[in-house]
Amino acid sequence: MQHAASFARQFARLVWLIKHEPSAIDAQKQALRELVAELAEASVTLSVQSLRLNADDTQLPDEGMGIHELAVRMLAHGSTRLYIPEGTPPGELLGLARLMSEDAGPRSTVETVRKRLSEAKVHRITADVIAPTTGEFTAFPIREGDDTGIIGAASRALPPAPTSRVLVGLLEKARKVTTSRDLSRVFDEIIASARAAFHRGDPDTMVDAAHAILSMEKYSGQAELQPHFDHTLRRLLTPAVLKAVVQLIPRQPERYNVYLDLLERAGEMGAEAVVAQLGGATSIAERRVFYDVLGKLDYAVTVLVRKLADDRWYIVRNAVELLGALGDATVEPHVAEALSHPDERVRRAAALSLAKLGTPSAQRDLYHAMRKVSDPVRHVAATAMVTREGDRAVSTLVEALKRGGDEESQKAIVMALGRVATPEAVDALMRAASDGGGLFGRKWSVPVRVAAVQALGEAGTEEALAALRELTHDREKRVRGAAIWAVKAGSGKGDLG
Repeated sequence: MQHAASFARQFARLVWLIKHEPSAIDAQKQALRELVAELAEASVTLSVQSLRLNADDTQLPDEGMGIHELAVRMLAHGSTRLYIPEGTPPGELLGLARLMSEDAGPRSTVETVRKRLSEAKVHRITADVIAPTTGEFTAFPIREGDDTGIIGAASRALPPAPTSRVLVGLLEKARKVTTSRDLSRVFDEIIASARAAFHRGDPDTMVDAAHAILSMEKYSGQAELQPHFDHTLRRLLTPAVLKAVVQLIPRQPERYNVYLDLLERAGEMGAEAVVAQLGGATSIAERRVFYDVLGKLDYAVTVLVRKLADDRWYIVRNAVELLGALGDATVEPHVAEALSHPDERVRRAAALSLAKLGTPSAQRDLYHAMRKVSDPVRHVAATAMVTREGDRAVSTLVEALKRGGDEESQKAIVMALGRVATPEAVDALMRAASDGGGLFGRKWSVPVRVAAVQALGEAGTEEALAALRELTHDREKRVRGAAIWAVKAGSGKGDLG
């Protein structure tokens, strides 16, 4: 129904605002009021299937504010379905939105969500997990007497985990063994069984086996058993298996946390597998979820920094883009080095990534790039400064213009000033475009003046349009022509005054 889709869009917007614009209280209140109004009509069920957010039976496009992010956050919290009943109070809706806006822990589950909802006095909303649509899973049985072995006692701390039926007997056996030698033998049997299933085209069994061993490792608490866990997991989590794990994430998002656990345990190999799949993602939705997974892996930065030394330009460019997307400020020196890469496409990516990082040193790097490198990258660097810093970058750009430099650098600066369009920026552009002695007592070349005229047109303020009307009578033909075109484009009336 339409009201369910409308509710989903507003709820995704509220979660996004709480996460990214916490000071936008008025916008949050408005979104909350609209949510309450939507629930006056009927209840809503939000669910995630194949990485897409659904409202009742309607699948929402990813383009809306925060929609894809909400889907990923629901998965990260271990919940693939939220039921919000008709008439849910505003306080409970806000409590749910705040919970979804928080970053999930590495092993969050639907039980975690339920507990936190209860603690927040959210009683009417329920969280659940959609039953898997592929593979045969059953709850791992923990029966009386299973805690007699060297790892059995710790297994009682484990929540029921989805496990393929073929492994149940072997895992029960592992819980009961009394010596490390017997444990090693059972682990060998598990590896053989899981590998056989994997080669038959059944990666789910391999995933279940690896995650069961990983769970045992987590709760065993016995240092003398650690070599057995390390050896077994290395044999299970091979590059081919890790590739399959990454490919399963979009197909079975309800097991998101299981896959994340395995990729994290695999260390650098896990991060390598995600990076490799990012390059072959078949949709924007897949790419986004792989970005999300990569951002949660401790070894992601290590792997990407190492790729900066690759001889292939496209590998370096992809690594630079991913480092910027991860937002880890510690990588700034590595990204800055890419500004000197011989391939222009890599330098462009480096400039944009530095803008995303936004550190003071990154801004200094952009400033130097704007003045030193080739024409296309100058424009990227100047635009990146404005995009990231807004009017705070204007003083830096005006100062750079004051110091002079080559023509292409000056053109890059004035075009960037046109994009930010603050009064200070427009004033600098007016003086750069004029023929009366120039900005700061400097007479600018015709190409720079034309660029300044074009930037005034892009700024589009009243002051900019007034200056353009005067410039339609300029003595220089190219400046005059650019001003006439800009006035027509800006006013739509062709009023040349």
